[in-house]
Amino acid sequence: MAKTPLDKLSATLLNDTLEIWKEIPKPKDKQDAAFDNYFSVDELRKRFDSPPEASLQTKPLVPAIDFVRSTSKIWDSIIHDKALDIPSHKVMIAKVRCEQIGDDKFNAFIANEEWSQLKGAVNNSPPVSGFGIKVTSMVDKYLAEYDQEAEFYDEVIKADNREKLKQRLLQEIKPTFGSLMDNISSQALNDFKFNLDKDLNEGKKFREAADWSKMLEKFDSDYEDSRIQHAEKTTKVRDKLVSQISSHVDSIRSMKQNELTSQVNSRLKSGLRESMGAILKKPESNMWDNLNDLFQNETETACSVLRDGLEDLGTNDNAKVEENELLKAYGRNIIEKSVREETYKILQHMQDKFCYILLNEPNSSIPRSWKGSDVIEDIVKNARTQCVSIMSAMAIIRLGINKESDNIQQILSNALLDGGGEGRLTSSRWDGVEPSKTLMSPASCATVWDHFLDSSGIIITCVKQTIQARNDADNATAANNQPQQQENHQSNIGLALAESALRMALPVHALVFDVVGKLVK
Repeated sequence: MAKTPLDKLSATLLNDTLEIWKEIPKPKDKQDAAFDNYFSVDELRKRFDSPPEASLQTKPLVPAIDFVRSTSKIWDSIIHDKALDIPSHKVMIAKVRCEQIGDDKFNAFIANEEWSQLKGAVNNSPPVSGFGIKVTSMVDKYLAEYDQEAEFYDEVIKADNREKLKQRLLQEIKPTFGSLMDNISSQALNDFKFNLDKDLNEGKKFREAADWSKMLEKFDSDYEDSRIQHAEKTTKVRDKLVSQISSHVDSIRSMKQNELTSQVNSRLKSGLRESMGAILKKPESNMWDNLNDLFQNETETACSVLRDGLEDLGTNDNAKVEENELLKAYGRNIIEKSVREETYKILQHMQDKFCYILLNEPNSSIPRSWKGSDVIEDIVKNARTQCVSIMSAMAIIRLGINKESDNIQQILSNALLDGGGEGRLTSSRWDGVEPSKTLMSPASCATVWDHFLDSSGIIITCVKQTIQARNDADNATAANNQPQQQENHQSNIGLALAESALRMALPVHALVFDVVGKLVK
């Protein structure tokens, strides 16, 4: 084959290059731009010259095996790069080869038998141990192999693709690591729940049984054993575990707290009702003093038990204060509800008090003998005064309130005893008293008093008739000089008087209870 002269080759290459240049799209204002304005032929020639011999002996610019890939890439860049910013052979080959080496190492990791075994073992119970060290060693191995095979390529390209390989490996590992941590977390939670129930059943205090610090220490140790050194640390799984444990502990604490509250409430209710019955059975002017003392003593005892129990449960201070107030409110409600129920019997209490004073000797349960010094009008006045005190005591709720803070008894006395007139008792509320604390309004008190006067009037009439009959009998006995028979007769008359008065009073009770009940509701 004849050798083509160099000048003809040069001319042919130049013409071909110019033809290529004409076909390349250019900006509108650069349509007629000459090739020489953008390229120096001498400079282009230098890019294809052979390197010095010394350089070839130390580090080749491009391995010979990659020449085909290099030229192919150059041509692709010429076609697609409008600015013809053609990289050097070294950069282009480095990019191609480093990407290929990275792919090879990633695929080798995927196919690694040890990695396949680790993936299958992360869901075992107990979970695989030493996961972090084993996988870190594998990653280091493939990164080291990459470094060795990519040793002679461009440093920037090599480093960039090495980082890409590492991130691909970590992304491949991430789901398996996540499954492992979920398994470890799940087992830690289940173990904690089991041990908590076991400790509580064995009588261990809740606060001690619910301490999860040791469990978290073990979890942190398992996390470090599983963590890949190339990956950043994360608290996501730990935070989730803490949230789940905290939620479970709060749930158990809430259940235990409800049980404690129920027990303390039951104890408080029993203590209040046991002593409150005697106070309400015979309401006196000091009724609220006694109820306040009872409330104070019983709630202090109950609150002390509640406080110790909440301390054992590890309840926070705000919750302790809230539970303490709820307990007091519960006790207060028991007393107030019981007094309201007893208010429906106000007329019976007033009649019982009236009959007791009228029919018995002062400060005793001995039937009154009705000596000549006994003036029934004075006795009736005293009895009615005591009944006004009962009505005043049961008019409003005074739990936790100083009994001297209102003048209801004075208002009732003026209106009902001192001739002030019931017309003053027409309001539906007491001045300065909340409606929720009102048991009997002024108008209700006036109505109850009217019924009381009617029923007590029957008793007074009965008593006066009986006294007159006794006096007539005494006079007859005295005329016949029968002292012993007189004494027996007086005793019998006293008993008959009491029985007769009570028999007269009881039917009246039944008639007016329904009316009074409606008034005080």
